[in-house]
Amino acid sequence: MKYYYFLVVVLICACKGGSQNVIEFYDANIGSNDLSQIFEVKSFVPLSIPDSINFGIIQDVQYTNDEIIVLENGLNNSILFFDSLGHFTRQLSKLGNGPGEYIEIEFFTMTGTSVVLYDRNQSKLIYYDLRTLNYISETKLDFLLVGGLGLTDDQLLLISDSQEKTGYIFYQASTDSFDHFPQSPGVIEGYIPQAISTDLLGQGYLTQAFTEQVYKIRNNALALEFRIDFGSKSIPTTVLETSDANDFYDILSSGAYYFAAHNILKNENFVAFNFFNENIENVELGLVDLNSGETLRYSPDSHFDYVIMRPLSVRRGEFQTVLLPEEVDPSSLLNLGIKIQATEYPILVSYVPKN
Repeated sequence: MKYYYFLVVVLICACKGGSQNVIEFYDANIGSNDLSQIFEVKSFVPLSIPDSINFGIIQDVQYTNDEIIVLENGLNNSILFFDSLGHFTRQLSKLGNGPGEYIEIEFFTMTGTSVVLYDRNQSKLIYYDLRTLNYISETKLDFLLVGGLGLTDDQLLLISDSQEKTGYIFYQASTDSFDHFPQSPGVIEGYIPQAISTDLLGQGYLTQAFTEQVYKIRNNALALEFRIDFGSKSIPTTVLETSDANDFYDILSSGAYYFAAHNILKNENFVAFNFFNENIENVELGLVDLNSGETLRYSPDSHFDYVIMRPLSVRRGEFQTVLLPEEVDPSSLLNLGIKIQATEYPILVSYVPKN
């Protein structure tokens, strides 16, 4: 029954999205790991986090017209705000189990006027005013989430991994209504935050694990844009019905597969994306030249390569990664065209593949 639902949703989305374009990623050549030849840095901003904030790993980056907003999972697990130059302006930190309080932030997203975060421990969405960070409201859910994206002031796309509501959900806040599109368990089990990306205009895209289909996220609909075809490296479709980890690893051990494309970045000249090669520890970068058809793949040789080649996210049509002070090698930065004095702050780097 779940598989039937999955087919229905794909057919509906395909009709709304027009003809399906296929991006072939066959027999990819191994590219050189000279990062200066692969990427063009668009901007780099040191984030001046105050000493009073014991920040941890930065998990996500979002933007407004004039602010940089990051989720960090340090001592307090908070959301930090910076101006466009990286100057710290404010912090959203409301730990607790009362109204407007969270135990841990699973993910956050933005609407035009609100910051929305999800606390999986308490299974609730919490809304805060974007300008003042004052608590607005919260919604208790009877299902669990692994991700989401703000679409309008009133609507969110939610990804649920609860058995009774596995799939995609369009949530309308004003009416407290949920429009559920069931998906096969493997698709949701394979979801990672980097499956959602945004372009320069803020348009969201969702890449579906294992089908490798990329959807434009619209209000109340997903429109199929294109599919990445790994050819003979494609993982068997039986993975779509897999929810047990042991079964998943059994499938992986049956062949040498590419799977779960994410961090999709596409323009008129190329498609770039990350994917897993044979196992979830081996993340590579794929690049397809849409003019010549040439396909390249890059495998990180060092930790610095990994941080750059496997970015934190795709936002505003650019790769986003954060270099921590201990990861900053001046010679490596210069090779990327980043000229900066020694800094104690993390550096937010935005970049794209070279045409």
